[in-house]
Amino acid sequence: MKDIFPVLISVFCSITIALIGWNILFRNAKKLASRSETYTIISSVNSLLKEIKEASDSYWLRKENNDSPVAYDTFVALKLREVQGLLKILSNRHLSSEDGARAIYPIRSACTLNSTKASTISNEKDRATILRGIYGVVSVCEREIYDAFEKKYPPLK
Repeated sequence: MKDIFPVLISVFCSITIALIGWNILFRNAKKLASRSETYTIISSVNSLLKEIKEASDSYWLRKENNDSPVAYDTFVALKLREVQGLLKILSNRHLSSEDGARAIYPIRSACTLNSTKASTISNEKDRATILRGIYGVVSVCEREIYDAFEKKYPPLK
């Protein structure tokens, strides 16, 4: 009986170490997968915001006056609706980006407020000022979402 006791202790210790190691690896893999999936969603949001910027570029910086504000307004509204959906998904993943969600209205306002007057704005500086405002509010949204991501998943040092 004395000979089997050290063997049992050795087996118990080995199993315990293996289970602890497996648990640590499992939690790390789960956290890494969650971080990766969340970052993919954030990349999709940034891609949609980039499409809004590109549409705004072509709408506001055209040499000839743009006479289709309805198409531009609709495009911006649809892209922002997609962004809102993705922000809800991020919220369900416990990534608080309230400031990013609050930035949706200023983006829509900056993009569409003067869009019906675009054909009457002939001064390129005025158009560039409007575009600069659009870029500003879009950048605020992007920054807020990324800051929330960094708060939830801090970078390794």
